[in-house]
Amino acid sequence: MKRVFYVLLVTLLGFQTAIAAEVGANEKTATDAAIRELLVLTQSSKLVDGIKAQLDSTMKRSIQQALAGQKATPDQQKIIDGMQTKMQALFADGMKWDKFEPVFIDNYKKTFTQQEIKGMLDFYKSPAGHAVVSKMPELMQNTMQGMQANMSVILPKLQQLQQDTIAQLKSPKQK
Repeated sequence: MKRVFYVLLVTLLGFQTAIAAEVGANEKTATDAAIRELLVLTQSSKLVDGIKAQLDSTMKRSIQQALAGQKATPDQQKIIDGMQTKMQALFADGMKWDKFEPVFIDNYKKTFTQQEIKGMLDFYKSPAGHAVVSKMPELMQNTMQGMQANMSVILPKLQQLQQDTIAQLKSPKQK
């Protein structure tokens, strides 16, 4: 009877160890190779390219706002053009995919297990995954347009709130 008990105990412990090993395997850190494959499938490098373009566009808008609707003189325009060229060079150098890829890989490793990366790989290899990747830029553009429309309603209210607050701070009661 004791022998049966010990055999049963050893079997249960072995089974428990096997389950723990399986859970541990599912929880293990994702590999660089799997993450790189996912980054390629999701075209993550294009995200960085898109950010560069947005920064360039934002920079140009900021310059126009700084000019407050006034036309730059030819000398001022040369200075502005020179600054834009230098900023574009900084963006081009500082925002290369080879500089961002290690950051992506590290963040994916910290965030996802190998099993989760495998699930994402399976999804992005599917027709639905391909559709998500190909349509995501359009979705993001439409979302940004919607957000800008909402912000155009909120922005005047924010500006008025700012002006009211400044006026209150300058009022004689505050001194």
